[in-house]
Amino acid sequence: MVSALRARWLLQPGPFGSAWRSCRELHPSAGQLERLRLFETLKVRKSEQTKAAPGRDLSVRLADGKTVKALSGVTSPLQIARNIRVKGAVVGRVNGELWELARPLEADCELQLLGFDSLEGRQVVWQTGACVLGGVMETHYGAQVCREGVSDTGLYADYRLDNSTLSLEEVEERCREMADLKLPITKLELNLQELRELFQDVLSLRLQLAEEQMQGPTISIYRCGQSVGVCSGPLLPHTGFLRSFKMLQVSPVTLSGSTGLSGLLRMMGVSFPGEKEREQWVQEQEEARKRDHRRIGKDQELFFFNEISPGSCFFLPKGAHIYNTLTDFIKSEYRRRGFSEVVTPTLYSTSLWERSGHWEHYSENMFTVTCEPHTFALKPMNCPAH
Repeated sequence: MVSALRARWLLQPGPFGSAWRSCRELHPSAGQLERLRLFETLKVRKSEQTKAAPGRDLSVRLADGKTVKALSGVTSPLQIARNIRVKGAVVGRVNGELWELARPLEADCELQLLGFDSLEGRQVVWQTGACVLGGVMETHYGAQVCREGVSDTGLYADYRLDNSTLSLEEVEERCREMADLKLPITKLELNLQELRELFQDVLSLRLQLAEEQMQGPTISIYRCGQSVGVCSGPLLPHTGFLRSFKMLQVSPVTLSGSTGLSGLLRMMGVSFPGEKEREQWVQEQEEARKRDHRRIGKDQELFFFNEISPGSCFFLPKGAHIYNTLTDFIKSEYRRRGFSEVVTPTLYSTSLWERSGHWEHYSENMFTVTCEPHTFALKPMNCPAH
């Protein structure tokens, strides 16, 4: 049964048929194959529910002021980028809204084509890279992936793996191999019931995190090759848009709701649409290291950090002098501008945080102290104190 399903889903016809045949070396589990079947079933169901109306002529205004013609439900930003010979576009912005390159336009609009040099473009490239990394970890290494995503500095995948000794260089190579297959990336919007049906056989934390991520009636689910996961933003049309990967580190991670779940790891990295972008990123990292305040503070004997108090600064005499000088300046400005100072506690009962609303949003990241029957927490920000 499993062999039949593998043949059916990995050798499906279409413009990417050769890419699917190249995936024979991968080893999807029975659970993965079932998710692929459910995903394709939902895809057919959704397409029947949202059959597009006949295309109509559209007018698309570009960033340079020029206007091009398009057809609703047919013409995509990617087609327009190719027609006007724009290279390096990774995402569009349609009337101010981020718009996937492969998503057909729906009405007259203003269109901007964004590249990797934009913040939005980097996020799209990294989000797609996270999908590839999640697929590699799940299919090649047999990891239980519970979340893929992006941060301000790159991409990541959270997973469990019995044999956690991995070569970052090998993972990079696996990601490049998967990207070279030019696997199409398909997205669906699923409701809660459909989400639970799709992920019924996987690590419970995967489903829990997906449910927590839902901010409306639906959530975006993607298929990339043999992997199905959750995404929080636009993605590239296929993996071939990614040409380079750099895995940075693997570290233990604790997620909300994962109490008692051991062995959860996070692999972090970055992906690029080309070698030029990778080289530029390497230069940026080198410049950032030169400006790293931790190194500068140590070199100038201002301060240092130590694991006995993570994230906290130990000021040396020179640093303490600068600190006190700045504090005195701020206090003098208070007085000059007619303000008076007050001093308030830093530890409060959770009853205050519940009343202010902080507990609902930040409790899992607040430091608490329990003194039966009361619980207190350090203030995470100035309000509601000073």
